[in-house]
Formats: sequence, C-alpha cells, structure tokens
Amino acid sequence: MSEKNHPSILVIKVGTGVLTLNDNSLNLENIKAISKTLAKLQNQGHHACVLVSSGSVASGAQSLELSEYPRSLVTKQVCASIGQPKLIQAYRDELSLYGLEPAQILMTHDDLHHHERKINLKNMLNSILETPQLIPIINQNDSVATEELNLGDNDHLAVALAIKLGAKKLFLLTSVDGLLDPSTDNLISEIKTLDEAYAMVDPKNTGHFSMGGMHSKLQAVEKAQNANINCYILNGNEPQRILEHEDDSFIGTKFL
Repeated sequence: MSEKNHPSILVIKVGTGVLTLNDNSLNLENIKAISKTLAKLQNQGHHACVLVSSGSVASGAQSLELSEYPRSLVTKQVCASIGQPKLIQAYRDELSLYGLEPAQILMTHDDLHHHERKINLKNMLNSILETPQLIPIINQNDSVATEELNLGDNDHLAVALAIKLGAKKLFLLTSVDGLLDPSTDNLISEIKTLDEAYAMVDPKNTGHFSMGGMHSKLQAVEKAQNANINCYILNGNEPQRILEHEDDSFIGTKFL
C-alpha cells in the first residue's frame, strides 16, 4: 500500500461492553453510531479504517441464555460461533446505508507470528484497504482459538495489527469517557507518562463479559507508543468523538 493512496491508517478497537446490552443482546444503536463514524472517516478519502470488534462470545451467550461469561473453553467457542455471524450482519446492515461493505477477518495471534500466514495476512489487508468501499472488521477467531480465549483480548490484537499495517493512530473504545481519576471520577484528558496511568487502575477490574479492562488498554497503549502510534481511549457509546480527536474539545484521553 502506498502512502499516497492511504495517508492515514486508523485502527479502531471496540469492546464487548460497548457492543452489547445488559442481556448480552447486540447494542444496535451503538453499532449504528460506530458504522456512521466509520463511514464519515472512510468517505472523506483521507483515512483507511480498520475495525477490531469484540462481542461475538457475549452475543452467542445471549442466544444460549447464559447469565454469565462461560467458563469452559468449548462453551466460549460455541458462543463465538453463534455470535460472530450476528455481529457481522449487524455491521453489514448499517454500513450498507453508506455504500460500504464489511470484510470479515477472523484470526488468532498465531497468524501474526507464523511467517507465511503473516505475509498473507498483510497482503490481504493491504488489498482490502486499497478498496475504498470495504471496511475490514477483525475479530479473534474465538470459535477455534484456545490461548486467546483464556488469556488474551482484542486490545493487544489491535496493537499488533496497527504496528503491522503502519497505522498512524489507535483508538480504543470502551464504556467510559476515558481514563478516570479514581479519587474524583473526573476524566483525565491527557497522559504524559504511563506510570501515572498504571497507578490509577486495578489490573483485576474487568467488565462482566470482557477479557481486558483499563489495565489491558494501558498495556496496549504502551506497545503502540513504542511503535510511534498515537493512542486515544474514548467512550464507545459516543464514537463520533473520534472525528474530534484533533480538536481541543475532544472528550477522551490522549496519550502524549
């Protein structure tokens, strides 16, 4: 992919808490808003967007009427196999309103480490990004993944992809406005050193159906910053804020 054709690759990761409601059904209003934001970015012609989307396991759990995150690996895989097509269809319904089509890619971390797979993945993604009407939507292949379902999450997958594609910016969408000061709950708009950020979060604090949490996001930011990628954490319930990330009025956390 040439820099001329794609001056700015943006990787946007959205978590399960944003994509599902309390009963684990898909949050169609948020998917609608995310799709609209992607369309605005993509149709401006200045950006090529990559969406890393969680939500398949929770959505499948809703179909199976599970009240909590499944503990067994095989149940997680079954949930993912049910939830993933529901998720991608919801994106397709919304993106089609803007003349866009989702290009679904399911992968594991092995795909980023195996030499031949890594090359094939990069070539395929570059080809998708050179087609303006396509939006790559990437998720872990949770129906066959093992280690990722036990240990990993999409925050780190998003960073790995951003590095691989030479992305300029990474947006991590969560269910709060950004990094909050634990003593006041006020939004911290800028972070100059990650040490101060790590001191504010509990590594054990994760969502009901999420694998990561804010600590995971900070680890992802650290990896991205080491690759000179600008990072932002913001509220996925207000995804249009991505469009304002260069403005002084931006609501979210910028990592300097």
